[in-house]
This record gives sequence, C-alpha cells and structure tokens, in this order.
Amino acid sequence: MLTVDPNARERWWVEMLAGTDLPDVDDLLQRPSWHRDAACRSMGPDLFFPDMGESPARAKAVCERCTVAEACGAAGRELGGGYGVWGGTSASDRRRRGAAAPGALIQPDVA
Repeated sequence: MLTVDPNARERWWVEMLAGTDLPDVDDLLQRPSWHRDAACRSMGPDLFFPDMGESPARAKAVCERCTVAEACGAAGRELGGGYGVWGGTSASDRRRRGAAAPGALIQPDVA
C-alpha cells in the first residue's frame, strides 16, 4: 500500500526556502505604513468599489471611524481617484470638489 505524507508539500517549501531572506509581506505588496491602521484593513475591496448605481454609504460609514482616512483620501487623489471610496469620499464627491478628472480610473489597492 502506498503511504502519502500529507505534510510533504509544506516540508518541501520549508527546505526550498531555508536560508532565504524573505521580504516582509507589506514590502511585497508595497503598501504604505498607514494601511496597518486602516479600519478597512480586513475587508475586501468590493465594499469600497461599488458597482455603478450602488450606494457608497456603507463604505463611507467605515471611513468615518477610521484614524487614517485623511492619508487614504490623499492616496486616492494621488492615484487619480476616479473610482471607489477613498478616505470617506466617493468619486462623485471628489469630482464635485475638483479633485479627480471625470472618467479617470485606478486599480484598487486592497487594504
């Protein structure tokens, strides 16, 4: 009878990476330090990038209690901010304030 070691794959990775200086996950994802303190850090991006016609109210409610909303909003403006909720503001909020060009698109950064 053939015996399969259920931990063989994990041991292979450990042996392969032994002695390797692995980078920090934040470095790999190139996330700014303020992401660690974001109220949304354990939430998926769908809430903050609602489909056309969906309300951003739930995302904005998360941002209201966030200690890094200002930094997030600044990052959204820097990235173009034409889509999604950044720092408690929606794309239409930012367009009304003149902070983003209509139609500008960005790729979501998962916080």
